[in-house]
Amino acid sequence: GIPLKKKILLLVGTDEESANEDVSTYLKTHSAPDQTIVVDSNYPVVCAEKGWGGFWLQLARDSTPPEGKGLLISDLRSGFSPSIVPEKATAKLVPIGLSTAESRAILESTRDAFVKKRHGGRLSIEVLNDTLVVRAFGKSVHSSRPETGHNALMDLLVYLDSEVKPLRNEFALMARFAATYIGFELHGHSLGIAYHDEFMGDVTVAGDMFHAADSAVTFMFNIRIPRGIEPATVEDSLSVRFQEFNDEHGTELAITSYIGSALYNDPNSPFVQRLLGIYNSVTGENRKAQSIGGGTYAQRIPNAVVFGPAMPDEDYLGHQPNEYIKISTLVRNIEILTHTLVEFGM
Repeated sequence: GIPLKKKILLLVGTDEESANEDVSTYLKTHSAPDQTIVVDSNYPVVCAEKGWGGFWLQLARDSTPPEGKGLLISDLRSGFSPSIVPEKATAKLVPIGLSTAESRAILESTRDAFVKKRHGGRLSIEVLNDTLVVRAFGKSVHSSRPETGHNALMDLLVYLDSEVKPLRNEFALMARFAATYIGFELHGHSLGIAYHDEFMGDVTVAGDMFHAADSAVTFMFNIRIPRGIEPATVEDSLSVRFQEFNDEHGTELAITSYIGSALYNDPNSPFVQRLLGIYNSVTGENRKAQSIGGGTYAQRIPNAVVFGPAMPDEDYLGHQPNEYIKISTLVRNIEILTHTLVEFGM
């Protein structure tokens, strides 16, 4: 029953995790709202978001028989989204000049050595006919916060490259690239893109997908960049690493990439401060504006910041199995957002 003098719109996005054409299509025929609140991360107010970047590396498959005696990777698969740290990764290996029993013994001894060095690492080994299957297990999280999970794909790639030392083929070469330039690093030091911003934090890197087709092997890694480091600078640094790898190993990496710029709104702006006032008055807290590594609709519509829905001290469950929100958090959202509608609508 409160009379509102200003128009309030509810815009429901339907295309965020694919082509991202919904907002751009809407804005072709509609004016952007004067101010937009995106309910897609957490409270109190998110006024800055890192830029999203993805790199897809491909090596064409070669049918030349391997040289020497050892284990040959015949398949390797992990991940299904460029924004999710994978919780499982699987590799199939074929013995060349070795018995199945010898191969299993090699894998078990190297597995044990790897697990001792890698905190939280879990690997299983199984024999299926003449093929040995190695599986890595971790914890899936949103790739904007790779430090909160455990990357099963990177465990598997580092294990294969550093401990098993498989015979050369496209799988082994791609594992070598991933282990050399990413490994267990989260901030891009070996890629030459490490950077820290006082408000937005560090560059982050996560290896998220590894797939194989008849023609090529593909490895994909995701990066998030804060303000202060330009996409072109990142592209240049990574190009040096790609060429360095090609020169050393006689390969031709085919690269497909995208890097977006970071979003930054002044945390002291009237819009942000007004929202902070609403949040703090409802909760009795004294929170400040913050930055996140994820990308939301705030990057696609003018004059937008993120406001909810997760509470500040809750674990972020986006892009995780069994994603959910607590009933108490839902009720708190009703309180905060109702106050917001009234505050901005009067």
